[in-house]
Amino acid sequence: MPNIKVHSPDLPAGLTARSNRAGTLRSLAMAAYNAKMPIRSILIPKSATSVTVFFPDAVAAKIQELAEMHGLSFQQAFYAMAIAGLEIFAQKETSFQEKLEMTAPPPFAGATEEQSLFYRNISASLSANRLCMAEASTGVGKSRAMIMAAVGEALKDKKPVVITSPTLAILGHLWSEFEALRREKLTDGVTAGFYPGVSEFVDHEALSAYMAEAETPDPAVVKWIADGGPVIHRTPLVSAMENSGARLRFLMEDLKMIATQLPASAFALTGQKIGKDENLEDLQEGAIYWDPRLDQVRRHATQCDLVFCSHAMLGRAQQTGWSSFPSPKVVFVDEAHQFEQGIASIHMDSFSVYMLRHDLLQFHRNTGTKSSSLSAKAYDAADALLRACRNFDSGEQQIRITSKSAGILPSLIDNLHAALKKPQMQDFPFNAKITGILSQIGICLQKDTGTTYVTFSPDRRYPSLIVGTNSVSGALGALWKVAEGGAVLASATLYTPDAFGAMKCDYMTGVLSLPRSRLDTPPPVVAHWVRDLPTLHVPTHAAAAKLARPMIKSRTENTETQWLEFVSAAVRLATQDAAGGSLVLATSYAMIKEMGRHLAPHTGDRLVLQNPDAKFSVAEQRYREMHKAGVRPILVALGPAWTGVDFLDKDAANGQEDTLLTTLVIACAPIGLNKTTTMIARTERTILPIIQESVLQLRQGMGRLIRSRDAVNRHIWFLDGRPWVEWPHMDPWQKGVRKVLDGYKNRATFDLEDEL
Repeated sequence: MPNIKVHSPDLPAGLTARSNRAGTLRSLAMAAYNAKMPIRSILIPKSATSVTVFFPDAVAAKIQELAEMHGLSFQQAFYAMAIAGLEIFAQKETSFQEKLEMTAPPPFAGATEEQSLFYRNISASLSANRLCMAEASTGVGKSRAMIMAAVGEALKDKKPVVITSPTLAILGHLWSEFEALRREKLTDGVTAGFYPGVSEFVDHEALSAYMAEAETPDPAVVKWIADGGPVIHRTPLVSAMENSGARLRFLMEDLKMIATQLPASAFALTGQKIGKDENLEDLQEGAIYWDPRLDQVRRHATQCDLVFCSHAMLGRAQQTGWSSFPSPKVVFVDEAHQFEQGIASIHMDSFSVYMLRHDLLQFHRNTGTKSSSLSAKAYDAADALLRACRNFDSGEQQIRITSKSAGILPSLIDNLHAALKKPQMQDFPFNAKITGILSQIGICLQKDTGTTYVTFSPDRRYPSLIVGTNSVSGALGALWKVAEGGAVLASATLYTPDAFGAMKCDYMTGVLSLPRSRLDTPPPVVAHWVRDLPTLHVPTHAAAAKLARPMIKSRTENTETQWLEFVSAAVRLATQDAAGGSLVLATSYAMIKEMGRHLAPHTGDRLVLQNPDAKFSVAEQRYREMHKAGVRPILVALGPAWTGVDFLDKDAANGQEDTLLTTLVIACAPIGLNKTTTMIARTERTILPIIQESVLQLRQGMGRLIRSRDAVNRHIWFLDGRPWVEWPHMDPWQKGVRKVLDGYKNRATFDLEDEL
């Protein structure tokens, strides 16, 4: 059915925020149809706005049927159905407001006005078993409000309640909030457990075997293995797992913190170690991980009312038909703007080319076969693929592979697949996994049914091949159906400005495949002090020209180096008089390295650079230690530093005395950092997703600074000059960024002439 021009009644802002006008009108009409609302002949006003709407054949047929039944034209019937749909929307809005008025504030001590409103919004929505798009400013206290609401739902016997976040650090913060509520005696009668992923435990046998033959064994790892893999960092989630009674050892969190000479994630427990162990009692039927640590912790979590897990683990549980833990009645999604990425990661498969070559070499040596054997040929194929990946002529961390655009990589992948498929290689321990992934890659390249790319560690030594689906809308839609008791999608950034400057959550509504018929979108809870307290520094026109990153077509090593020299000069200017600590947000490790080279001679011992071979928490801890020692540290970081990190000095008496983070520097706006296969598929259709994701992450980053309403002497330096220079086809992004910046009322400009 082609697009059809129809007429639109006036639409309330609360409705258009969650979808574009065409999608909203189509949803209104179908809501009226499904509710069997009476269709009346309504005169379409001459002032009614004309809108072109795409109608699937089935939808158009239903509207046409009603039109003929009532002697109306298609346009007249549609307009009448939209009006009827508006009545349904008004009824739901009235119902929500009534429930909101009846909802009590949170029972915990010290709730602020904004925190109370956030709690009441999500509680009112959950009382009707609906889905709530819940945005609130960073610093409002969303975490405690969500955990309190989750406890309330569990007490209503809507169990289990799943609480999920993208990272273990954020999940640990949520667990800490549960512990705080427990100390207030507000969780009585509710049990909670953490459901860890396999990758959070180290396969110590594989690690020990690797270290025994490593050319440059990591001394810290060698000692850790000899000591039995003791817990080094007692995080909140370690405490959560210890509640299960498990004896914890060889945790991936610890390995990543101490390892510098190996790819730590390559030594995680895997599905290769599934099976029954006669030493374990009362094993469940089906696939059980042999490791007793994992088994005991997971068993405990599945019997709890509240289940804490990562986005990826929730996706994995759904993918396996809820065999991991019971399907949730209620879902609380923290950092919901990253949720689709987590689900997409579950529908992606990958393997380390470096580790495959290592494993094939070991297999060849252990079989004692000749250099002309098939195992040797398989090793040679993996070695050729590894060398080709490392030598690929691109500075990108991730490269899309197609049958036409990735040089010899597709043919080398085929060679490796052919070698591993031979019957003689069936005894290779990882054969089933690797050949399965290579088979998916082959189908993807031939039929364009997904996306394949090679991704690199920062120093390009450890490339991995990844293949995944183009969409997870089906999985997401099924999840919301399972959550019969409702769901909360919480974040500081769910809304982005449209072409007219209006803040809308239509992009995230679509990405998360949220059914609009069940969706509540209360206005974002805005803590005005988050934007009123700091001073925003933006470049002058002359400085913006220097600080605008070179466009891809004109980007060379020389132009990139010169740009980073300008950026580093601006960072020196921004941090030299900082009252306390400074956080510089970057977008790549190459950028961090180059900025470090320029900054080190001027900042001395104040500089902390995030290391690609260690977890972000290592750099954060060093930053905190320096601040405690009286140094005004400067942390240059990316990844987790943009979102979910709470730079709050809990030892400070109040916000005025808290100087842990007083200056935030946006060295470069985040563009194109979401690298999932689903995101790649979205951007191949239109540039809009790149723009929306960039603005969402920028808002997250700028929210790192203000954590309390009594903070003083706070500064944000936005160095990226691209919002103010000519940039073909990126005008929507420039307008969106300027809209975000316009929210800060205290502004100043800076120039670079004296710094160069």
